[in-house]
Amino acid sequence: MDKIKYAYKRVKRKIVKAFLHFLVLVVYRAKKVGEKNIPKDGSYIICANHVHALDAPSLVLCLRREVIFIAKEELFKNRFFRWLGEAFDVIAIKRGKGDIDAMKLAFKALKNGKLLGLFPEGTRNGMAKGEKLHNGAALIALKTNTKIIPVGIQGSFKFFKKIKFNIGKPMDFSEYAGKKNDKEVLDMITKKVMDEVVRLTNEKV
Repeated sequence: MDKIKYAYKRVKRKIVKAFLHFLVLVVYRAKKVGEKNIPKDGSYIICANHVHALDAPSLVLCLRREVIFIAKEELFKNRFFRWLGEAFDVIAIKRGKGDIDAMKLAFKALKNGKLLGLFPEGTRNGMAKGEKLHNGAALIALKTNTKIIPVGIQGSFKFFKKIKFNIGKPMDFSEYAGKKNDKEVLDMITKKVMDEVVRLTNEKV
């Protein structure tokens, strides 16, 4: 039974990725800038602005390396997003509840040399709405001594309007490794990362 479920999941993943790949490349005319800033191996945290429900899967499909995203558990109440989440191995997290299981999966992904994706805004266009930024990426970076790669997503995901992923250089916060429980330090790191994300989002490429 487990083998059948695994085979079904692989087929479903291929179908979903093939369909979305068509959307990303043809409908949204996706363009990558600065992918050389993502090393060919090793674990890194990807932090981007959150503009649309499809920005995470689009980024996953565009990059050469595998990215495992963390997303709020509420999204999985929607059947379509739950389907997408299963296809892309998304880690569902209970926000504000100290979700240890989700954090363990995130740490495991980084330990296995994967790219871990997060949206510090927490919700779509969070900064524009005045939402408080989340410190999850900063916390994970300090706990695992992992560099953060900022990404600015440009575009609105309207049909046949180009989407651009502007990828910045890795940001190293290892000097703060002993301060993972210091909220002021976490806030500072999150702000620095998102300031760079905003710069990349507004940069003409």
